[in-house]
Amino acid sequence: MTRFTLTWFILALLSVTEAAWPATGFPFLRVSAGARAASLGEAVTAVPGADPLSVNPAALASSSVDRAAGRRLGFSHSNWIQGISHDEISIVAPRGSAHLGFAAQLFRADGLERRVGPTRESLGDFGVYEWAVAIAGSKAVTPSLIAGIAFKLVRQSIYTEAATGGAADVGLLYASSSAPWQVGATIRNLGSMNELDRESTDLPRQIRVGSAYRLSDRLGVSLDGQWNRGVRSNASGHLGAEWHARDDLILRGGYQTADSRRVSGGLGLKLGRWLIDYAYVPFQSDLGEAHRFSIYVIEASVE
Repeated sequence: MTRFTLTWFILALLSVTEAAWPATGFPFLRVSAGARAASLGEAVTAVPGADPLSVNPAALASSSVDRAAGRRLGFSHSNWIQGISHDEISIVAPRGSAHLGFAAQLFRADGLERRVGPTRESLGDFGVYEWAVAIAGSKAVTPSLIAGIAFKLVRQSIYTEAATGGAADVGLLYASSSAPWQVGATIRNLGSMNELDRESTDLPRQIRVGSAYRLSDRLGVSLDGQWNRGVRSNASGHLGAEWHARDDLILRGGYQTADSRRVSGGLGLKLGRWLIDYAYVPFQSDLGEAHRFSIYVIEASVE
C-alpha cells in the first residue's frame, strides 16, 4: 500500500507538468537555501534533513533512521552572482512521530540603476527584495511513509511597488529503516501573488522526484529529476554524492543540467553540536560563481 501511494503521488505530480510554462519570478523559491543541498547539485528531494524547509517538507527529520533527533537551529548565507544575496534562518523540532519547522528567507539585489528611457545618466539606484516566511510539518503515516506540507507567506518589493501572496508545498518520503534507500516526491510553490503595478508575478511552480541510496556507512548518492515553471529548459537532472572522510569531515560533490549550472562541490565539518557546511557553485557563460555557507546547532536528543 505504501509503494502504491507513493507511485500514485509521483504520477499525479507529473500529470500537471506543462510543455511551456510562462516566465516566473522569485528565483530563490526554485533552489535550496542550505549549503549541503547546493553542493549535492540540488539532488536532495529524498535526503532527510538536507534543507527540507525549502525542498521537501516530508524530509524534516534529520535522518530516515533516527526520527527522534533533537531540535536544529540554522542560518545560511549565499553570495550569488552579480552581488545578489540569499539568507535563511530556520528551526526544526520533533513532536512525537511528527516534526515542525519554521523558516524565513530573504533574496536581495541592490544597486540597480533606475531609468525611464534610454539615457546616459541613471535616476538613482533601487533594489529588489523578495522574502518568504514558512511553517512546515511532517508526520509518519505508516512506519515507512512520511507526508509533509509547508505554507509560505511571500512578499516582493521593487522600488516603490510591493505585492504579497501565499504558496504551499506538499511532499512524500518513503524511508524504511531496514532499507538503504529512500524515495521522495514534492510539488512546490502552489499559490499566487496579488498585482505589482497592475500585473501579478507568477510563482515558480516546481516538481521534484528523487531517490537516495546509502552505498555504505560512509558513502551515499542521490538522484533527482526536476520540472520547473518559467525557465528556458524546464526539465533538469541532478546527481549528488556525499562521503564521510572522517567522523568530523564530510566531502560532497554534485552535477546538474539546470540553466547555467553544472558541477558543484563542498564540505561539512562536525564540531560537537555544531555543523558547518560550505558549497561552491560555478556558473557558465562567465557569470561567475556562488559561495554558500550554513551553520547549524543540533540537540543530540529530546528523549
